[in-house]
Amino acid sequence: MEIFIRALAGYNWFILSVLIILFISFLVNLKYFKPVFFYKLNAVYSQTLPRVSVLIPARNEEKNIEACLRSLLAQDYKNLEIIILDDNSTDGTSDLVSRIIEEYSNTHPPFPDNNAGENIITLKLIRGQSLQAGWVGKNYACYQLEKAASGDYLLFTDADTVHCQQSVSCGLQCLISNKLDALSVYPEMIMSSFFERMVIGFMKFGILLFLPLYLRNRVNKPLLSTALGSYMLYKRNVYRDVGGHTLIYNKCLEDMNMANLIKSKGYRFEIFDGFKTYRTRMYSNLNDIYKGFSRFILTTFNYKKVLPLFLIFLVSALLLFPFVLIFMYPVLNYFLTTAGATIPVLDFLLYKSVLLNLLQISLLLLIKTIYVSRFEGNAVDVLLHPASIATILVMGIKLSFGGKKTSHISWKGREYSFSDANMKV
Repeated sequence: MEIFIRALAGYNWFILSVLIILFISFLVNLKYFKPVFFYKLNAVYSQTLPRVSVLIPARNEEKNIEACLRSLLAQDYKNLEIIILDDNSTDGTSDLVSRIIEEYSNTHPPFPDNNAGENIITLKLIRGQSLQAGWVGKNYACYQLEKAASGDYLLFTDADTVHCQQSVSCGLQCLISNKLDALSVYPEMIMSSFFERMVIGFMKFGILLFLPLYLRNRVNKPLLSTALGSYMLYKRNVYRDVGGHTLIYNKCLEDMNMANLIKSKGYRFEIFDGFKTYRTRMYSNLNDIYKGFSRFILTTFNYKKVLPLFLIFLVSALLLFPFVLIFMYPVLNYFLTTAGATIPVLDFLLYKSVLLNLLQISLLLLIKTIYVSRFEGNAVDVLLHPASIATILVMGIKLSFGGKKTSHISWKGREYSFSDANMKV
């Protein structure tokens, strides 16, 4: 018992020390995770706007595409071409987009000469080719979209996004002001269910807590990589110079791989906060959340299940176990009393562990409170923090040990084999 209590005190010192370091890193990250909406289009570009191509791969997006397109058509940035690629959809995506294009063209007739000095928004639908062997679906769709684009800048965005009126102009000015070659913007997440709040709500929080963004924006290391494909803005010449999606044709997580590719070629890439700039609902039910979680974990760790489970347990030790441990002290105290172990040093170490544990919990709740306040979240999310980490832990255990062993990932109605060349990180 004495050895256990001494080890417990040492463990609590270690956890508290790590949490203090993470807290400092978190505060620094908040500084570097700049909101895009602070960047307003410079007057220099108010008359001669460079052409921006907004490129949208759409596969079975009948439920989402209309809201996305109408938000893009309402942009304050008027020199846009919006191109939607129907990626062999089996629903009404293509018909719906065609109807919106017809409606828009009736009220906004194109100028006879696109170089007539007028800034306009154009809207076009292209039919995607059948997926070529070896390619990941989204990469092939993005490759085709870029070939059809004419803009000086390329903005890849998803069909399930909804953009505020300044989304494009703020993103472009952010790129120019920071002298970047490409950037990614994290959205405001729409979370309508309990499990969305538990899992999706942790994504941005986890990035700000564990990834040192100062290094991420300057060091090309896969483990420090983060980007989100729902908003990826490139200079057109840079995109082509690095080879674009053709160099990552067989890799999932195209966003993080494109970020690494850009940086490996010596170009500047950073991530930004898209709060109040655009929003998305990534998944709408628990099954889709788990599929997305599995896809991210498996592809990030090259389909090895032991390492991600270890990391999830490590995260749980830092962010969850302090809340669990606090309920163990009455039991330990009972055993000490029952065993007649009245050694003063053990009582002192036990009370010391309780104090350290309470400091851990207080620090975690402070971090989550700052996060919720910064992003105008719900105060309930602070209290539900332990439930969020517990949910992620259960999903990690299920992924590693539960269900049938499978060698495939299903995504957007397509299956990819772990052993295939087209399933690499």
